[in-house]
Formats: sequence, structure tokens, C-alpha cells
Amino acid sequence: IAAIRDTAVGRSHKAGRGIALIGLALSVGFGVQSFTVFSVNAWIDHSRARETVVQWHQAIRAGEWDVVHGFCAPGLLPSEEVEFDDPDHDGHQHDSVESRKLSEIKALQELPAVRSLAACNKITISDIVRGDQQFQGSLHVTVDVNECKQNPEDALPLTVDLWLNQKTQEEPEVGKDAAGFQNVEIWQIIRVDPSE
Repeated sequence: IAAIRDTAVGRSHKAGRGIALIGLALSVGFGVQSFTVFSVNAWIDHSRARETVVQWHQAIRAGEWDVVHGFCAPGLLPSEEVEFDDPDHDGHQHDSVESRKLSEIKALQELPAVRSLAACNKITISDIVRGDQQFQGSLHVTVDVNECKQNPEDALPLTVDLWLNQKTQEEPEVGKDAAGFQNVEIWQIIRVDPSE
């Protein structure tokens, strides 16, 4: 306001005040635009992370373990080969990928955080923040499950912490006139706490 008044009062012998004022206005405008873009992107990321957690919880509750496993990033779970000691097992060869997947699903089902989510009909997402230095670029989602009815003998956690990361991959286009590939954003769970 002082700059506008200064340029409007009397004859100014200082050249460039108007240009400086325009530059100031542009820099403020670009700053606001940058902040707006950052805020909208953060809001979109938080919404997508929230929806991913809700969908993952629904798959856990429905017992759709292939879907639950699909939400997990590779390396989230320890991969140990499944041993087939079942007397009904006919001894045929299993693909190592399928064996690893079965092992990971079993490990996933035994995680205290997953057992806690499975016991709860409704979850509350209490916080979503950017990951720390160890999980840079990820979102840390805190889920409250303290309103769920739990067996007193089961010491399941009342708070579950999930870290999610997004990746982009090419998928075939779908539809009548589909002719190529499109980039698709996929959100994956990269860490679950408590895990022991």
C-alpha cells in the first residue's frame, strides 16, 4: 500500500517504481499459486492414502487375502518358503512365487496390527502426516481401533500405524477406443506397526 501511495503522490524522479510494484505483485501472485498447488496436491495425496487404508481394511474384514497382499509393497513381509507338511498334501511341486506369496499372506495374517484391524468393523483415521527421514516421500497414517470389541485375552493394539507410498506404473488403457498404455498411480503399504 505504501508503494502504491508513493508512486501516486507527486512526481517521482526515481525510475522503475511502477515496474518494481508490478514485480512485487507478480511474486506474491506466484507465491500464492505455488502454495495453492502444494496444498491441493497434499489434500489429494491424503484423500488417496485415506481411501487406500479404508479399502485395505475392508479387504481384511472380508478375508480377501490376495487383495490384502496386493496392497503391500514387496519387502513389507519377510519371505520364508511355506513348508507343506500337511498329510493331505500330495507332494507335487509348487511354484516358488506362489509359495512365497502364501508365506507372506500367512505372515500378514499374524501381524498384531492386521489382527486388530480384522477384529474391528469400523476404523477411525486420526492422523495423516508426511513420513520422516527414514520414509521420505511416504505418508504416515495413524488408525484408531480402540472402539472395537476385542477379546480381553488378546492383547491387540488400539492404534495401528501404516506408511504408504505411491508409485506410477504403465497399465493398458481400457475402453472402446483404447490403443495404448496409460500411467496409473498405485498406493502401497510399505510399513505396518506394530508388527510384532
